[in-house]
Amino acid sequence: AKGVKKPAPAGKLEREPPKLVEFGSTKPEVLPECKDDVTPGSDSFSATKQFEVSMSLDEDNPCAPMGGKTSGEGTWWIQDTLNGNKEKDAGITYSKIGSCWQRDFDRDLQMEKWGRTHTIVDGVLNRVHGVVESICSFIPDVDTAPMGLGIQWQTGKICSMVASLARDIGTATNDGVMAEREWKNANAGYNDCPGDALGMARIFCDLHCIRDAVKSGDTAILESLENAVDVMGQNMEILGEHYSGVVTDEVKEVKSLAEELQPTAMQQIGSLKGQLIPMFQEMHGFIVNNPVDDSTAQGVRRALDSYSETFASEHGKPKHERFANVSLSQHVAHVTRRTEVLHAMLRQ
Repeated sequence: AKGVKKPAPAGKLEREPPKLVEFGSTKPEVLPECKDDVTPGSDSFSATKQFEVSMSLDEDNPCAPMGGKTSGEGTWWIQDTLNGNKEKDAGITYSKIGSCWQRDFDRDLQMEKWGRTHTIVDGVLNRVHGVVESICSFIPDVDTAPMGLGIQWQTGKICSMVASLARDIGTATNDGVMAEREWKNANAGYNDCPGDALGMARIFCDLHCIRDAVKSGDTAILESLENAVDVMGQNMEILGEHYSGVVTDEVKEVKSLAEELQPTAMQQIGSLKGQLIPMFQEMHGFIVNNPVDDSTAQGVRRALDSYSETFASEHGKPKHERFANVSLSQHVAHVTRRTEVLHAMLRQ
């Protein structure tokens, strides 16, 4: 109704956003022998740490031979390239494995050089011996007769024997030198690091760490998934409680608003009632005090029937459905206009 002010809506309740549970992934646990500080090539690699960890491992652990000291502990060797320079080294790293192979190649090359020299010397001795033998064959025998006794010297044969002896001494010396060099090479190879063996040991340790990384990684992934499911469940409960509270607050707000609006609707209906009752009383007095003829009575009945249509069903629809989409203010104004029309007609 006019002059009636709508009540101001109550302040809307605002809830603080809920604090959700944070998710943290599980990091895989790495074995001591597989950490970066004992892995060659990493920025934090330490040969001292590698030795300490290696000494603490069981001998069946593939990474146990990785560490060493030049004092004779763990894995160590003497670097020897047959040039007289001997230095100790220890600890298995990728660069040292390459150095082991390189020294092995250097020793093989040196042995090839010495073998070539041995063959050349042996060939020279044989050629010289052959030449001397040819010369000796042309030397005639010498006859001597001291004190009337005749002696014949086979100088050619003596020359050949001396040549053969010289050749044999040279050959024996050449073979002895070669034998000494071969022994030296064998000792160098024995005391130095075997590149193939160290390479396989490094591979076995790396495979051991890869296997552990796969197992620990799978374990960490499964734990992370379990934690993620648990955290998601907790967050869903927190969000459910939060938004349930929000809905409850909204319902309370709507209920409060409806309670505030209810007196206004009653005021509108009361005002309508106060306007209509005097009008109907006045119309009743018109009809009682002023008798009408039949034609006028028919017009009055039609007007009353038309007015009754305002509250009757339409096409079989109940009246509450007919005005389902009409506000109370609109309905009150409509009834007031129809009543005023009927009142004006009866006054004529």
